[in-house]
Amino acid sequence: MYSRILVPLDGSPLSQQVLPYVRLVAKALQLPVELMSAFSPVPEELADPQHGLYIDQLATTFREQAHKDLHPIELSLQDSGFAVSATVREGDAASRIVDEAEKQPDTLIAMSTHGRSGISRWVMGSVTDKVLHATTSPMMIIRCRPEESVAPDVKLSSMIVPLDGSSHAQSILPHVATMAKGLGSKILLTRVTTSTDSSLDPAAYLSQVAEGLRREGITALEEQLLHGDVSDTIVNLTHQIADNMVAVTTHGHSGVKHWLGSITDRIVNHAGGPVLVCRCD
Repeated sequence: MYSRILVPLDGSPLSQQVLPYVRLVAKALQLPVELMSAFSPVPEELADPQHGLYIDQLATTFREQAHKDLHPIELSLQDSGFAVSATVREGDAASRIVDEAEKQPDTLIAMSTHGRSGISRWVMGSVTDKVLHATTSPMMIIRCRPEESVAPDVKLSSMIVPLDGSSHAQSILPHVATMAKGLGSKILLTRVTTSTDSSLDPAAYLSQVAEGLRREGITALEEQLLHGDVSDTIVNLTHQIADNMVAVTTHGHSGVKHWLGSITDRIVNHAGGPVLVCRCD
């Protein structure tokens, strides 16, 4: 299902909190890794031709610094046996990430974000959010924690899969099956009902979905029917279950109604572990 993992980094330790998960998934699914950095075009006011500072020379300096930042990470991954390469692009970071992902079908983008304000550097929130809402590529998003460090050896023992009864939400299932088989993760199919939920039999719906996955050879399955606010319930679940990844769908400008979109944003910003997001249109 995936052809490579694209890993945008900005040179900060916070952005590198995604790397243990990249190592885990790349190893499990036998995927090559493409490290990427982007730098903004050099403003004309920074140039000073009188003193030999030209825009193209400054751009070269910025590009070389970005490559220098990526190089030790590239070497570390190579030493661990991964197929890895690195690329640097000039321009708006979000646009360059989206463009780079589109160059190769089935690219999985893996990057960090955060759930609080006041943190600088492009990878911390705004760029991740722009990429999430612009790309058609699946994303694995890690909410970084400035006060913590991520252990080099992480696990993803469970995959929490929120479903709302729609075909749009179920479009995540092929991705879930691929990840679960590669990682050996247990799948937790979750349906959160609300006081306004008009579904006839949500428990029967979960059983039907589970049976479809079993036919694909997946046996580590659990069905869980919960009640309450959808986003709060899912976020709380991610903090109760150790070593989990949530798998959800979102949408672009298709006008999909259900709870996709805003709830996905809340889960991404507050989940206790990584979030796998795939767009449905």
